[in-house]
Amino acid sequence: MAGVPPAPASSERTSPWRPLDISTALRTPDSFGVVLVANNRKEPLLVTHGVIRNEVSRILYDPLARANGAAYFQYIVTQLDEEARRLADKMFRQSAVEGGPRLQWREFGRM
Repeated sequence: MAGVPPAPASSERTSPWRPLDISTALRTPDSFGVVLVANNRKEPLLVTHGVIRNEVSRILYDPLARANGAAYFQYIVTQLDEEARRLADKMFRQSAVEGGPRLQWREFGRM
């Protein structure tokens, strides 16, 4: 179903869609997780992982991280960055087989 990330594992919770702006970004958790960015119809465009607040701020301010048409975001908090990376990878791969637009993948400052 377009606009809906895969169901998270029992220990993870997906936030509601939030407007992609700095005041909202500053209120996001300072925790590891996955960030899903969507257009104004809440159709996912981009997936990334890392410290949630940092990733949302990067999407807003880093010209290399922007997604055209980005208007909303949601996140899933995880315990570890590696857990977030695996979940983001799963979401990215799943977008390729669902028949809709494929998500973009962003991974900045990581090897």
